[in-house]
Amino acid sequence: LANISFASDAVVIPDRPSSRVIDYANVLTNKEEDSLNKYLADLKESNEPAEAFLLVVNTIGSQNIEDYSNSVFRKWKIGNKETNNGLLIVVAIKDKKFRTEVGYGLEGILPDGFLGQSMRDTFKNNFKKKNYYKGFEDYLNVLHERLNTKTQEEPVKVVLSETNLGAIFVVIGLISCVIIWLTYLVLLTNKRKKQYEDTVRTIADKELTVVPKN
Repeated sequence: LANISFASDAVVIPDRPSSRVIDYANVLTNKEEDSLNKYLADLKESNEPAEAFLLVVNTIGSQNIEDYSNSVFRKWKIGNKETNNGLLIVVAIKDKKFRTEVGYGLEGILPDGFLGQSMRDTFKNNFKKKNYYKGFEDYLNVLHERLNTKTQEEPVKVVLSETNLGAIFVVIGLISCVIIWLTYLVLLTNKRKKQYEDTVRTIADKELTVVPKN
């Protein structure tokens, strides 16, 4: 495997490889790479297909992991142009940094929060034991399961549009009625208060009026 070169602390982005697994850190055996290549290829056959790559490097220097991952993702042009289903896993072994970059088409089913927590759960303990293959395998299993499960957002949209839409309008109508009724009560209260004040003022004026003697 070729090495990544450095220029002024900036890691040079490698060209897109023919393999789905690129291990510049040499933490995987050839057999492990072949196995992970199959895992990644299988993601393209999921219910939510993903064109996936795994890039493992020693370090990204002073670069931010988010910026570096995004640069690789764009240079390699990962994913279908129409569906934007690209997925790139980047791990910097020496830096202890990792990130999964996904295309717009996968952001709904693979949000950042889910990806970050899944990587922490599968990478940290395995990487501490230098069991890198196990960490990658566990993480890819999580992705495989997720991509073969319907998104959380889709059922909610169906429920709102078909089942609860009428109930929502009823609730909105009830709220509107309550607001109108409260407004009416406030106006009525103010009107009665004004009438009372006018009556009191009239009585007071009469009591203070001096009737002249004949």
